[in-house]
Amino acid sequence: MLAVARLIRSRFLPATAALALGLGAAAAQDANGRYSMSTTADGYLKLDSRTGAVTHCEREGAAFRCTLVPDERNALQDEIDRLSRENADLRNRLAAAGGTAPPPAAAVPPPSAAPSDQDIDRALTLMERFLRRFKDIMREPEDGKPL
Repeated sequence: MLAVARLIRSRFLPATAALALGLGAAAAQDANGRYSMSTTADGYLKLDSRTGAVTHCEREGAAFRCTLVPDERNALQDEIDRLSRENADLRNRLAAAGGTAPPPAAAVPPPSAAPSDQDIDRALTLMERFLRRFKDIMREPEDGKPL
């Protein structure tokens, strides 16, 4: 019986203490690396590397209370799905009324990424005007009267 108690003290207590004290995220990972924990000012963050879900755990007395951190990605995806359904419904209603729907936005070719020569000339003209005005401001004496 004493041998079991010594084994528990020598092997399991240091590992448990390391996790409890938050000595690093590597010590707080499970065997297959799915979950990792990081310390915060008031507890721990647990990250599920498969789903991306984050849980915030805070100490309450002798236990921890963990709550799922809200994920804006889910709300945004729900809104995208709702708008896609609404768009499909409107296209179906338009087709039923005899109208033709415009092509989907993906069918419109993206604009050219390179600026035209006219765009470059306009940008250089604006920059030249800016630098001339800045230079004139820097030449004015400190009393505010122009030269």
